[in-house]
Amino acid sequence: MKHFLVVFLFFISFTGRVWADAKPLSVGILLYPDVQIIDYTGPYEIFGWAGYKVITVTEDGKPVLTNMNMKVVPDYSFKNAPQFDIVLIPGGDHHKAMHNKATLGWIKAQSTAAQTILSVCTGAYILAETGLLDNLSATTFYPALRNFKKDYPKINTITNQRFVDNGKIITAAGLSSGIDAALHVVAKHQGIEKAKSIAMSVEYDWKAEKGFVRGNMADVQLQTIGGALPKELQFDEIHSYGSESEWHMAFKVTAKQALTISYLSKSLADAIALTKEWMPKQSQPNTWYKKSASGELWLLDIAYMQDKESLQLALHLRHD
Repeated sequence: MKHFLVVFLFFISFTGRVWADAKPLSVGILLYPDVQIIDYTGPYEIFGWAGYKVITVTEDGKPVLTNMNMKVVPDYSFKNAPQFDIVLIPGGDHHKAMHNKATLGWIKAQSTAAQTILSVCTGAYILAETGLLDNLSATTFYPALRNFKKDYPKINTITNQRFVDNGKIITAAGLSSGIDAALHVVAKHQGIEKAKSIAMSVEYDWKAEKGFVRGNMADVQLQTIGGALPKELQFDEIHSYGSESEWHMAFKVTAKQALTISYLSKSLADAIALTKEWMPKQSQPNTWYKKSASGELWLLDIAYMQDKESLQLALHLRHD
């Protein structure tokens, strides 16, 4: 028994050194001006807990300001960055990055040897511009899904998943979805139990298969209304929340000219009518109804409030 114990302890010691000496996976995170903070810091935390070597990269190696003015000093530039096992492309104000030839070239060069390419939120637009998503499935930030589908017809746009795994290339939906996708990547490389352990360690309510899907929320029924509103009206959100069956929204509404409830009411009614989806409910003023593609009946109640300082608009959407 004593001899067995000595051998067992030697085995544990030896394998422990082997595991400790194993080269950790490397993660290269692309940063650019106005990048969204949670898109890369959420996955950074997960990969860090997994023991991966996490490195940040900008085009020229110089510091950048995020969309909320966090100053980030990167580890590398495109020119001196090493090859990574995992490449993360976060979202944010992606418009310049998605048309930057150096950025697209760096991603494509990294993709040849990387094991995983992961985009988060509108980082999918940057990835799409490389052509690497052509003929694959992808998702992106909830408000961007409609335009993403229109802009990239070669990509199968998925609206009802928190992340989409094509094998080597993975895309996550908006913001905190990157945490789910990062945990999924860890599960692929180190097993589901490791990923569950990390989720528990960071106190994240991770549901690997049935996570929160923003694209399934009730306000998807309102997407077509906003584009038809007069451009002179400005809507500053007060709140917007709900579930798959109900949604509450409120806005402070302003305009360059004097604004009245009657003008706002007519403008909103005209915009709703132009969608050709909603009909006024005759028995209830300021209430509209529609049937969804699946046959569900939806009701939209509208309320207007005006005081000396502002005019406010409240919407209550519900599944009847």
